[in-house]
Amino acid sequence: MSFFPRTRATLLVGSLALTVAAAAGCGIGESGPSSTTGPSTSGAPTTTPATEIGSCDQAIPSSVVSELGWDDATSATQGRGGCAWEGDQGSIWVYGGPQDFQDTCEKLQDAAPDGTFEARLDNPAGLEACGYLRDDDLGTSEIVVVEAEDRVMTINLVASEPTSPDLVRSSMLALAGTTADVP
Repeated sequence: MSFFPRTRATLLVGSLALTVAAAAGCGIGESGPSSTTGPSTSGAPTTTPATEIGSCDQAIPSSVVSELGWDDATSATQGRGGCAWEGDQGSIWVYGGPQDFQDTCEKLQDAAPDGTFEARLDNPAGLEACGYLRDDDLGTSEIVVVEAEDRVMTINLVASEPTSPDLVRSSMLALAGTTADVP
């Protein structure tokens, strides 16, 4: 008869372990995804902490996507330590974390394609920004925007279908103004 109580206890412990594992996988009790390597395409891994996203549709508005001439029917979603929009025409990532702005700009300058790095990018939000904006119809652009002391927002845009560099520039600078929407 001692077989049944032991089996019941084993089943109870096993089902509790499965419940905890399932809750962890669903994000219950988490502040958001954690990424040890952000979507930086600069060649250097970017460490980003777990980020809680309020509204990724505010961080990557459909108006910015449509300005690029891309299909804005797809919504931005939480992922990769921030917000992501991915479609057939390309992808956009916006993510933040505690980093020194000057150090981050120096690393980005070292990784930028020749002659494309800009140490100062004027943007509608008036925030200090640096980065590289491609001058071809395809490829990657990346900028870093200072949000607060020791906190920066990184914005990546990858065009996988021909997209005007002027549209990429204006969209990236518009995204610099949405950094307040990405905690």
